[in-house]
Amino acid sequence: MTRTLPTPSLEDILDQFFYASETPSRELLHKLIDKYPQYSHELADFALHWSLTEPTDDSILVGKDVSEEGLLSVRSKVLNTLYENSNADAIDVIKTNI
Repeated sequence: MTRTLPTPSLEDILDQFFYASETPSRELLHKLIDKYPQYSHELADFALHWSLTEPTDDSILVGKDVSEEGLLSVRSKVLNTLYENSNADAIDVIKTNI
């Protein structure tokens, strides 16, 4: 008997993508889309927005008490922005721009 593992949530997959590199990787994007085709548009949107986002200086957070609630709030706003700006053509944009 073989056991099938449950499909990770979109949030888990986006985390995997984000933490794998400091910038979006075309190769990883294609691997994730091949592995999770049901999330292809979301992954492409995320990569597109990530590639258009200016890097920030995280050093201002060093030594600061940042609450888990604060981090979750920021994360939620980012994900909401991605969904609000989703675009059916995002996969094509990603394939040509990343």
